[in-house]
Amino acid sequence: MVQHFKGISEPRQEWKIRYNLPEIIVMTICAVISGCEHWEEIVDFSRVKASWFQEKLGLELKNGVASHDTFQRVFQLIRPEELEAGFLSWVRSVARITEGEIISRLLSKPKLFSFSPTKNRWCVRFCRRGKTKS
Repeated sequence: MVQHFKGISEPRQEWKIRYNLPEIIVMTICAVISGCEHWEEIVDFSRVKASWFQEKLGLELKNGVASHDTFQRVFQLIRPEELEAGFLSWVRSVARITEGEIISRLLSKPKLFSFSPTKNRWCVRFCRRGKTKS
């Protein structure tokens, strides 16, 4: 899963980076899919599931799990179009592997996905400032 997000430009100053960008993105996506709606919930989920992330998804979590402030700041800085490209790449790979079964389950979660008639496409809802936004 991480490989789909490695192409996202690092928006932070190099000397300030303590947590891996693709790992923050992966933990956030997993938490949101699991029903988390706020940054604090995402961090709590990520801390509880840290060993699972390491064992099943191969995340290093070299410095553990970042604070909710770091998660929020990272998502405010990354380019939405790069995040969207990585997310769609991951969704397409999951759809191929599961013949669409997992994707149809995800689309049934109203808090996670919504259809935008003006954009004529599905939008993924990510957290920003403690609330979910498209």
